[in-house]
Amino acid sequence: MGNSRVYLLRDGYINQLSKDHTVAAEAAEETATMCSRAATCSPELGRELIVSVDLFELDLVKGDVVILCTDGLTRVLEDLEIAELVKGLDAATACRKLIDEANAIGTLDNLSVAVVRVVGETPGTRR
Repeated sequence: MGNSRVYLLRDGYINQLSKDHTVAAEAAEETATMCSRAATCSPELGRELIVSVDLFELDLVKGDVVILCTDGLTRVLEDLEIAELVKGLDAATACRKLIDEANAIGTLDNLSVAVVRVVGETPGTRR
């Protein structure tokens, strides 16, 4: 919920798995960035005290990269730039590179990044 994103990088392609829960995304406008789902009473952060959460399951395979990041990253880097920056890097180095790049550009928002790289076969998956 909110304005953090989950991406999957697989076979050279990046896909946003999560939905943006912002007023702008829901109204298809670029001007409003207030979260439309946030567990708070503050009107600056959201409208609801209790919110629904989007859940999804995904089978991961060797080589997949999952990125969870705040809009401090996605406001300054395009999806393809994110994919290119993490290509071939271990998870810790990928996080550092994304954060350094966003800071170098001058992100004006909070910035958090988590990266998971699948390095072995996962149970129950075939490729």
